[in-house]
Amino acid sequence: MRYESNNAHYNEIFSRNIGIITEEDQQRLRNSCIGIAGVGGVGGVQLITLARTGIGAFHIADPSCFEASDRNRQYGALESTLGKNKADVMSAWVNDINPECLITTFNTGVNAENITTFIEGCDVIVDAIEFFTIEEKIRLYASARKLNKYVFTSPIIGMGASLLVFAPDGMTFEEYMEYNPKTNQFNAAKFCPIFPEYVDLSVYQQAIAGLRPIPSNPAAAMLSGSLIATELLLLLTERRMPVVAPQLIQADMYRRSFDIINDQWSDFWSEFSKEVYDYIALLPDNNRMLDRVAELSLPGIKVLDAGCGTGNLTLRLANQQRQVTAIDFSEGMVKTASAKTRQFDNVTVTVGNVTHLDFPDESFDAVTSVNVLFNIEHPEQAIREMCRVLKPNGKLVIASLLKDRVLSAEHRQRVLDDCIAHNLNQDKMNKVLQFQLRLLTGGGYKYMPTEDDIQELLIANGVKILVMEEAYYKMNFLIQAEKC
Repeated sequence: MRYESNNAHYNEIFSRNIGIITEEDQQRLRNSCIGIAGVGGVGGVQLITLARTGIGAFHIADPSCFEASDRNRQYGALESTLGKNKADVMSAWVNDINPECLITTFNTGVNAENITTFIEGCDVIVDAIEFFTIEEKIRLYASARKLNKYVFTSPIIGMGASLLVFAPDGMTFEEYMEYNPKTNQFNAAKFCPIFPEYVDLSVYQQAIAGLRPIPSNPAAAMLSGSLIATELLLLLTERRMPVVAPQLIQADMYRRSFDIINDQWSDFWSEFSKEVYDYIALLPDNNRMLDRVAELSLPGIKVLDAGCGTGNLTLRLANQQRQVTAIDFSEGMVKTASAKTRQFDNVTVTVGNVTHLDFPDESFDAVTSVNVLFNIEHPEQAIREMCRVLKPNGKLVIASLLKDRVLSAEHRQRVLDDCIAHNLNQDKMNKVLQFQLRLLTGGGYKYMPTEDDIQELLIANGVKILVMEEAYYKMNFLIQAEKC
């Protein structure tokens, strides 16, 4: 135990935490030490939020001093602190919250000489270093990995924030950020896979080019502090393991969105689309499923194909002379679908997220979605969004995997029998099955409901089920529902 005195005083300060966490949890926080590199924009808010949870010790580092422009978001930026070192100011703030908190300050920042001292003794490291100080970031992540520490980072954009966590035995920061040591650059877009549509992209491009400061918002900084504090608290109290790279959390107050994104799967689906995805379209049972979806969605003029893949269903909808909008989160899929539908002037294909559709309420007469739900961490968000953009009495037609039917021996045999019956290349179909096995073993299948599960989810979102069938070698459900 780090602390043996002042129990009554500590317990009084943090008594309001109890009931959300236990007294045992509180003692774990009291005996924890967090290292925060950078205590300005997001780091200062993260520090104060963690201090108010009852964390017992901190290592904090920052070489810079507060400036006037910091006051729109930085916790310690006041008229009285202008020109003062951020680490020193924030140390005093924490001590004013919890006088027994042990704080070690590194007011020259984290560098090659003190990096080991900064990390040692900490349970977890938080990276809040200035966005473009690449060498310092690389050093921090490499040293933390060597010393077997998790690193959390939560950059902000617009009115939102991301949360990336790097496990000591998982994907490295350099791998995830596509770091190029020759140019000393990384892919900044990896911090924010869903770029907020309300933000002026040209302003951010100028900032990335170093032509102006990065725009910031106090709501985003507060959100970053909440994301870091919540996930750290759950890790330290052994309540829940964090989402780690290549997955990340992205939340946005303006968009009212919360997404767990696996950027790796976007690359997977792009590769799948190039290699073998359209070979599935040769299978008769797949074509029967797509024909049936198009048939059931026929009423109405405007239709959304949510998760269009390479556009095989989109083509069928376009041939019905309707106004078709098709979206997919994979740029590779969208590129292929766009090429397939180029001859149609009634089709728009774009990158989009089915859990946050960028369309007004009641925009479409029909929404279709085939083999999408299984790839989504929160399918309830996708269903809610699809129902939101449907007009009253609009038709929702969806098909996806049923529980316990993925890559069953029966399914594989039916597929291979069809290859023989229709003279299809079995080597290519085996490659399809290999991709599906990668999904299965890599955790790509996120949601596989029973028939009762999917019916309950749809009914809870204000639709009535008109048709429910099995499809695609009895591996999928296929449902037509109507918005009430």
